[in-house]
Amino acid sequence: MQIKNPKSAIAILIVNVAITAVLVAVIALFDLSYNVYDYEALDYLYENALEAGEGPGQSDRYVYLNISDKTYDYLNSNQLDRKFMAKINNILAELGPRAVMYDIIFAQPSDPVADSMFQASIANEGAIYLPAGFRLSNNPIPFRWGESAFYEKLADEYLAVLETEGEGEPYYAEFGLTQADSFAAEAFGSGHISATPDPDGVTRRQPLVLKIDSAYFPTVSFAMALDFFGVPFDKIEIAWGEHIRIPAEHSSRLREDMLVPIDERGKIYIPFPSRWQESPKMMETQNLVEYFADSTYHDELLEYYEGNFVLIGDVSSAIADLGSTTIEEDVPLVAMHGALINAFIEGDFYTRMSEGYAIFLVALFGALMGVVALPKKNYFLYIYGVAVPLGLLYYFNSLMLDKELAPVVTVIGSFLLLFAMLIVALQVVESKE
Repeated sequence: MQIKNPKSAIAILIVNVAITAVLVAVIALFDLSYNVYDYEALDYLYENALEAGEGPGQSDRYVYLNISDKTYDYLNSNQLDRKFMAKINNILAELGPRAVMYDIIFAQPSDPVADSMFQASIANEGAIYLPAGFRLSNNPIPFRWGESAFYEKLADEYLAVLETEGEGEPYYAEFGLTQADSFAAEAFGSGHISATPDPDGVTRRQPLVLKIDSAYFPTVSFAMALDFFGVPFDKIEIAWGEHIRIPAEHSSRLREDMLVPIDERGKIYIPFPSRWQESPKMMETQNLVEYFADSTYHDELLEYYEGNFVLIGDVSSAIADLGSTTIEEDVPLVAMHGALINAFIEGDFYTRMSEGYAIFLVALFGALMGVVALPKKNYFLYIYGVAVPLGLLYYFNSLMLDKELAPVVTVIGSFLLLFAMLIVALQVVESKE
């Protein structure tokens, strides 16, 4: 194999090292890994893994109980009747679910009789979680406290000062949209439902905790999971950019510590186990009322609901609580909380390749490119330029099947950029020869 003349070879190696070093520095300094293009590529790999049956495990221990267009037709109204929802809560109390979460904020009072019935039904069911929504800030900001039952419980019961490790960039709550006083007073628990879509509008990740002044508040599905495990919120530990540790020693259910992968913002990659319409357990509220009125269905309803998590959301066409997820568009975002509950039940989470290792891959294959460019004939370089991206794509797809994410576009795109720049450098060097 003939090698280029020493002068040209040295020039090529110097240029290759220089452009590789500059590109690696840019990726590191400007934190380019895991940008929106990386996540769009991961969407494709995730969807393929799901279609191949290699996605997260699917539990049947949670139920979507939906308020749909048919529900409003059944009520003969375009407003949600709280008397009707009180009936739903009382029926659920008979069926014995483990916990009930509303993906709805009842912020304003309505008919006093209906409100009174709804309040009593929350107390009767005994395990209802009523969430809050927050305006979020990227920077530390004092929280705007209000005077209500929710804020009293927030300060006394829900917030916790947590043990943390490393440098984090949590979201800070500015102010909240909360449940009406009488409902918040009877709720068993709470948590936030503030979604944080990526710049392209897709909801792929969710912050498990928000910071409120110097303390933390969990997302509602995380709060439900901790209560299920029997672990107080103030016992968890956060390693920013790595994981949240749920300690087994405080749990009656966990045999070992559960490590939940998070990024530096405390966001978990949401492992959607299936498409919305393929969820194993889903029922509309009016159907629950009709079935429960017929005693012949009681045993089936008990089997369907008893001991399971119930997530109640308004999925009617008039609502605005729709969004795009990793695997589909225009989905009720209660699916996000169902996916998180599923992940905690199954213990099935997605880790992330470290940014340092991703940069190492760029540096490694960039450096090797200079060596491959030394032979006098350039076809070795062209083969290398095709084989490496294909190999990396296969590798990243394998990682996805093993539930590990990688910055696909950052690594492969950087390699292709290096390849293009080296080809240009070769043409300049060869023209001088």
